[in-house]
Amino acid sequence: MSSTVLGDIRFQEIDVYPTGGESTGAFVADLDGDGDIDYAIANRMDNSLTIWYNNGSGIFENRLDFSSGLNPRYVDGYDFDGDGDVDLCTPDYLGHTITILENDGIGNFSISEQFEIFTPAYVWIDDIDLDGKKDIITLHWDVDAKGSPHQSPGKITPLYSNGDGTFEQGESAFIGVEPRGGASGDLNNDGLIDIVVA
Repeated sequence: MSSTVLGDIRFQEIDVYPTGGESTGAFVADLDGDGDIDYAIANRMDNSLTIWYNNGSGIFENRLDFSSGLNPRYVDGYDFDGDGDVDLCTPDYLGHTITILENDGIGNFSISEQFEIFTPAYVWIDDIDLDGKKDIITLHWDVDAKGSPHQSPGKITPLYSNGDGTFEQGESAFIGVEPRGGASGDLNNDGLIDIVVA
């Protein structure tokens, strides 16, 4: 057992849990509705999500795996359909899709919708149109670019939430080459949501 101290906060390595192949993304939330925090892992080589469920004492005893799109790089979540549980979404790098996975209320997930977006590299969730519903923002490559994808212009494309688990794909905008991460917030205090891309 090892520990790391950051200021007055001490972190201890307690347990290691197996996941699928080449895990590259993680998300934590109460996924089964029992009041404690579980975690979801995106497995890009298995085209799946691994979910470990918390038994209430910080021990993760039950594991389930759910199919996602092809080569999911990350996973994020929110109650997209307004039914009181946390749903998930993944950017599927080789599948050229954004996959929405609906929660049945007790932590089982199934694909409810997929959107065709070329080589999505990253997603995050925010209410960027300020209508009270959380949207999905996607960073991806340009489908019309020539040559290596890693040299192609990047794009940002929003999926605007309807609040019922469905989305409308918005207009794309060009950004820098090979985007890998983003965040959003009101940076200049004008009441509108701004976006930062790396």
